[in-house]
Amino acid sequence: MPIRNVVTRGYGNGNFNTTIGDIVTRGFTSNRLGTANVRNLLLASDLLSKNVGDRIYRVKLPDNPIYPCILYSSDEEPENTLSGSSWLVHKIYTFEIYGNNFVELEKISFELRSVLNNGPFRGVTVDNIDDQYFPEARMYALFIDVSVWQ
Repeated sequence: MPIRNVVTRGYGNGNFNTTIGDIVTRGFTSNRLGTANVRNLLLASDLLSKNVGDRIYRVKLPDNPIYPCILYSSDEEPENTLSGSSWLVHKIYTFEIYGNNFVELEKISFELRSVLNNGPFRGVTVDNIDDQYFPEARMYALFIDVSVWQ
């Protein structure tokens, strides 16, 4: 007897029930957000933009940056199943928030996580938050590791 119905379960995005024919007819649509577009997602937030402006950088800070600012990088791990690679992509983002006021950095951290939680992802998990003070520069830093499933 041929399989007629497909039931899949995602990470926090509910159930998707359909027939194989519907999947073939519609095709697969990916909602993956490229690493470069993460910056655009963050800049689209009014609250985040109000505090950091456009000072969101990928991998490297500019010379003499203006604080507060956000630096981010990413690493991608394709999810694997027993039958091979999955369409689900697991990205790990590291966000570094730098500034002169620790309370301000915590506020930016909450706004950043709110933007990610409300973004176009299938799941977002904060893996680690660490803070540090650099006395020679009189500067604070928050380091946030976030797992994102797309």
